[in-house]
Formats: sequence, structure tokens, C-alpha cells
Amino acid sequence: MALQPDATADELDACYERIRFALHDREDEVDPPLTVTLCRRAEVPLDEEDLSAALEICRDAMVDVLGVSADEPGVEWRYRQSTGTEALVVTVAAVRPA
Repeated sequence: MALQPDATADELDACYERIRFALHDREDEVDPPLTVTLCRRAEVPLDEEDLSAALEICRDAMVDVLGVSADEPGVEWRYRQSTGTEALVVTVAAVRPA
């Protein structure tokens, strides 16, 4: 399923639960500073506004799972998209001091 800005409540809930399930049993701690990249992959790209709307539920799930706020200093959110088989790719990277 490619996330759309007009996704149904059931589709959004399914995305949320998949992210929570995938990250639930992590043994390593992830603390800010972080860069979180959410990449929507689908056959048809979205404009920037629709991409942000489509990935909002994923960001909300990541906020919950990571225990951070969406506007927390030290957490940078990046939204990307690519064409191809429908998927959501989430990357969480610790920012190393220079």
C-alpha cells in the first residue's frame, strides 16, 4: 500500500501498527540528536504538500515509538519519495558530533 494524503482511517491505523510492531522490540536506545527519514515509494509521486500529509501518520507513530515530540530540538524529520514497488522506508540515524 502506498500512503496517500486521503488514506482511510484503517490504512492509517495499519501503517501506525506496522511501525510500532517493527520498532517495539529494539534493544538499543535511540536518543536525540537524530535524523529520521521517511521515504514513500510508489508508482506515482506526490507533490510536496501531499507527501507531507501522507507521511504524517508515520511521523506520529515514530514520535510515539521513539518517545520524542514532533518538534523536539535535536530531531530532524526528512520526507522523501521514490518510484517503484509500493513501500515505506524508515531510517533512524543518530547524529554524531563533529
